[in-house]
Amino acid sequence: MSADRHAKAKAIFLEACALAPERRAAFVAQACGGDESFRHEIERLLGHYLPPREPTTVVKLAGATDISEPPVFQTGDVVADRYRIVALLGKGAMGRVYRAEDDRLEQEVALKFLPRLQVLDPTWRRRVESEVRLGREVGHPNICRVYDLGNLEGAPYISMEYVDGEDLASLLRRVGRLTGTRAVDIARQICAGLAAAHIHGVLHRDLKPANVMIDQKGRVRITDFGLAVLAGQVSSREIRAGTPRYMAPEQIAGVAVTEKSDIYALGLVLYEMFTGRPAFDADNVLEYLRLHQSVDPPAPSTIVPEIDPKVEAVILACLRKDPTERPESALLVAAALPGGDLLAAALDAGQIPTREMVAQAAAQGRLSRRGTYRAAVGALGLFVAAIVIGNNTHPIARHGGVKAPEVLMERAHDVIRRAGRPPSPRQGEGQYVPAEDVVNSRIAATVDGAPLCLAIPERDELVFVYSEHRADGGPLGSDVLSFLMPGPRPRLFDAEANRKTTVVLDGQGRLLCLETPTQYTPTVSGQEMTADWSALVQTTGHDVHELVPTQPVAVGDFDRGQSRAFLSRSGEPLNRSVRIEAAGEHDRIQWLAVLDKAPSRSDSIFSSSSARWMFVMTLRNAVLLLLLAAALPAAWKNWKQRGDLAGAVRLGCFVFALRMLGHLLTMRNVGGLADAINSAAANAISALCEGMIVALFYMAIEAQVRRRWPRILGGWSRLLEGRVRDPFVGRDVLLGCAVGCFWAVLVFVDRQFPEWTGWEARTQMRLYQGFEDVFGARFAAAGILNSLRGGIYQGLVVLLLLLIGTWLAGARRWPALFFAWLIGAAMFAPAATHPLTAWTLFAFGIVGVALFVLLRWGLVSILAALLVVGFLTDFPVTFDLDAWFAGYSLFTLGATLGLILWGFYQASRLPSLENMRNSPPGLS
Repeated sequence: MSADRHAKAKAIFLEACALAPERRAAFVAQACGGDESFRHEIERLLGHYLPPREPTTVVKLAGATDISEPPVFQTGDVVADRYRIVALLGKGAMGRVYRAEDDRLEQEVALKFLPRLQVLDPTWRRRVESEVRLGREVGHPNICRVYDLGNLEGAPYISMEYVDGEDLASLLRRVGRLTGTRAVDIARQICAGLAAAHIHGVLHRDLKPANVMIDQKGRVRITDFGLAVLAGQVSSREIRAGTPRYMAPEQIAGVAVTEKSDIYALGLVLYEMFTGRPAFDADNVLEYLRLHQSVDPPAPSTIVPEIDPKVEAVILACLRKDPTERPESALLVAAALPGGDLLAAALDAGQIPTREMVAQAAAQGRLSRRGTYRAAVGALGLFVAAIVIGNNTHPIARHGGVKAPEVLMERAHDVIRRAGRPPSPRQGEGQYVPAEDVVNSRIAATVDGAPLCLAIPERDELVFVYSEHRADGGPLGSDVLSFLMPGPRPRLFDAEANRKTTVVLDGQGRLLCLETPTQYTPTVSGQEMTADWSALVQTTGHDVHELVPTQPVAVGDFDRGQSRAFLSRSGEPLNRSVRIEAAGEHDRIQWLAVLDKAPSRSDSIFSSSSARWMFVMTLRNAVLLLLLAAALPAAWKNWKQRGDLAGAVRLGCFVFALRMLGHLLTMRNVGGLADAINSAAANAISALCEGMIVALFYMAIEAQVRRRWPRILGGWSRLLEGRVRDPFVGRDVLLGCAVGCFWAVLVFVDRQFPEWTGWEARTQMRLYQGFEDVFGARFAAAGILNSLRGGIYQGLVVLLLLLIGTWLAGARRWPALFFAWLIGAAMFAPAATHPLTAWTLFAFGIVGVALFVLLRWGLVSILAALLVVGFLTDFPVTFDLDAWFAGYSLFTLGATLGLILWGFYQASRLPSLENMRNSPPGLS
C-alpha cells in the first residue's frame, strides 16, 4: 500500500470510528468509491475497533474547526488554568507543539497537542499513553523529559521538557553536515540516550534526525516516544509503525523489531549527520523495502573522503542487513567512536557496567610498549633499592641474627629437663615474639620501689617462647580473623592462666623465664626426676658461683612454694646486675625468671607499646563493626538486585581454601586423630567465618564500585573469568610490583630510621603477626597464602571505606578520599617505629599511595603490591649466605623477582596501541 493510499485509509477509518455503528457501512462504501478491496480492508480494520467504554464529549475550541486537527492557540492564551502560550514551535501530522510558561512551577515547558479525533482511536490512545509512561520511565539527560498527560475539553496534550534549540534535521538542512569533534560529541550523546532507553527495555522505533533536539549548549535530547514500546511487547500489526526512510530491513518487512532495529536507525542518522545526505531516498514504502533489504548505501568515504575511518566503520557496522552482525548495543557504538570509552559510555547511559563489560574495558588506560618497559625498569630499580636498604633489618637478622628455631627448641627442651621434668615435644610449640611483648608486661613486683621486668638486652628485638600444653588444657584456639589482628600476647607469671609449661629464651638461647604447671609430678620410666639447679642457672648465661643470695620478692600471682632469689655479679649480658627469682618444691623448680629494673617511661623505648597495641586493636575492631553494619544492608540490596553473587561465592570459597590450606601447612603437635579432627574443625569454622565476611564485603561493594569506579575491577573481573595469563592482568601485576617494592623501601627506611637518627624506637607492629614463616618450607608457603588473604581483605576494606565516605560526602570526591585515608592511616600508621615515620612514610607513603593506586590501576595492582611488600618485609633479607635464614632470603627475593618478570612478560604481550585503535571494541 502506497503512502497516499495508506493516508487515505487512515482518514476514512478515523472518520468512520466517529460515526454511529449503523452509519459506518454506508459511509465507507461511499468514501471508497467502488474500490472493493479498499473497502474490505477498511471494514476489516473497523472489525477490530473497540469503542471507548464511556462516550467522549467533544467540545469545540476557538480556532479549531475540525476535530481531526489539533487545537490552535495564540500567544498569551492560558491553557488549563496553568500554561501560558508563548509561541508555536512546530506542527505536523502528529499534532502541534507550543512553547509555554508553567505559571505554577515558573518554568518553561513544551505542550504537544494532538488531534481530538485520535482519542476515539484506541490504537492512538494507547500510543499517547505509552509515550507518556515510557518517557517518564526513561529519565536521562539525553532524553527529553515527559512530565504529564492532560486533556483540554477532549483534546489530549503532553507536557514535556522545553529544549531551546533546533532539531537535527533542520540543523543539517542549514549547515549540510557536521564535522570534527562536534559531530562525534553529538553522535556519542545520541548513543547515550538510545542506550538509556534500551537499558529500561524501551524501543524507540522512530529514531530520525527530526526526533533529535540539540539545545544552545550542544546538548542532545531524543524526543517523540509516540511509537516507543517495551521490548518483546510489539504486536505483529505494530511492527511496521515508524518512518520508512529510517526503518531496519526486518522492521519494514514486518518480521521483527528489536534493539538491533534501533541500532540500524542510529546508523542511518549517523550516516546523514556525517555525510550530509540520507543513506536511502525513495518515493514509496515498497521502494524503501527494496533498498533496506538488498542495497548497500555508498560508503561514507566516497562522499566525504576526509571522514575518520573509525566513524565510517561504526556507521557501516550499524547498517548491516543481518541484525546479528550489528553492534550488540548503542554503548558499543559510542565506545567505537573516536576517543570512545566503553565504561564512560555505560555510565553516560546510566547503566552499571556489567562484570563482562568491565573485563572488556580493562584495556582502557593501557600501557604503551615504552610504558611497559619503564614500569619494569622502575620495579626492578625499586626492588634493588629495597634489598639494599632492607639488608639485615628484619629482627631475625639484626645484630648477627637470632639462632634457628630448631636450635632454640632443643635449648628449651634442655631447660625443661634441668628443671626436673621431661619435655613433651609432641605437645610443644615455639614462636619468635617481639621483646616488646614481654617487656611491656610488667611484673607485679618491685624492689626498692622500682618495678621489675624480664632482663632482656635492648639490642635484642626478639625472644623465643616455647610452650607445652597440658593434656587437659588443649591447644590455643584459632584466631577467627587473624588477617585483621593477631592472637593474644603471651601471658607470663599468671598461675590461674598458666595451664602449660613455658620457656622464654632470648635470641641467643639464654633462659629468661621458665614456668611449669603448679600440680605436676615429673617421672621418666617410673623414676622421679630431680632438678639440676646449677645447670639450669647456667642456661641463663650467669655463673652460679657469681650469684649472691638475696630476699625473694612476690612475683605475680604465682604459687611460689619455696622461693629463692639471687643477685648476679657478672653483669652479663646486660653489663649490669640482675635478679634471678625462682620457686619450687622438693627440688623441682616450678618457675624461674631473670629480672631487671623496668626502664622508666622517660627513657623506655617500649613505653607506648601497650597503649599503641590497645588503640590499634580497638580501632580495627570498631572499624570491622562499622563495615559489617554498612555491608549487611548493602549486600542484601545488591543480592536482591542480582549483583555478582557468583563472584562473591567464588571469592569467599577462595579465601576459605587459602585459610584451610594454610592451616594444613602449619599443623604441628597433633597428638592423635581426635586432636587433628578438633583442630581442623576449629580452623574450618574460623575459615568459614573469614570467607563469609570477605564474600559479604565483596557483595556489598561490587555493584557500587562498578557504577562509580568501574576501572578498579577491570583486571579483577578478568581474573574472576579465569584469565590469569591475560596481558592486562600482567600489566596490573607489574605496576603493583613496582608499588610493592616502593612500600618495602618505606618499611625498611622506617626500621632503619631510629638507628640512623639515634631516636627512641619501637617494634614495627606489622611484625606482631608472628615469625612462623621461617620455621620451614611449609610455613613459608603458608605465609604467602596469608599475605594473599590479607591483601584481599585490605583491598576490600579500603573500597568499602571509600564507599562509606562517598555516601557521607555525596558527590564530593575529595571528602570521601580524605575519610578513607584518615581511617586507613589511623589503622596502619601506629605500626611504624616512630611517630614521625608513622605519619609520613606510613600514612602518606603507604595509605595515601594505596588509595591512588586503587583508583588509578585497580584492585589487582593493590593485591600484587601487598603480596610483594609481604614477600620483602615478612621474610628476612640478607646478603650473608652462611646465615641459617639465607634460604628464606633467597626464596623471597626470587619470588618477588619472578613476579616482576612474569608481569612484564604478560604485559609485553599487549597488542600495539595502533592495532587496538584500528579494532573498535565490539565491532571487529
